[in-house]
Amino acid sequence: MSQELEQAKKIATLEESVKSAHRRISDFTAIATSVHELAKTSAAMAVEVGHLAKKVSGIDDKLDVVRQEPAGKWKSLITQVVGLLAAVFAGYVLARLTGNPFV
Repeated sequence: MSQELEQAKKIATLEESVKSAHRRISDFTAIATSVHELAKTSAAMAVEVGHLAKKVSGIDDKLDVVRQEPAGKWKSLITQVVGLLAAVFAGYVLARLTGNPFV
């Protein structure tokens, strides 16, 4: 009878161990499912981030063009003023050489 009691205890211990292992396996299965869903979500987010990066790059390019416009206008204005001053100076020199009385 002692052997039967001992075997019954071992069986009960093994049954408890098996139940515990099944619970852990169920928990791991749930975790694996969550990790799989997270991986899919991360992949989708990576694609969206790629699209966003392209859009930001395009906006940055357009912003560079907008920034350069005022610089181009100032450069053009300075070129025109320098040209005007050169024309005035050349006119003055020609007037002095020809003896124009209005100078």
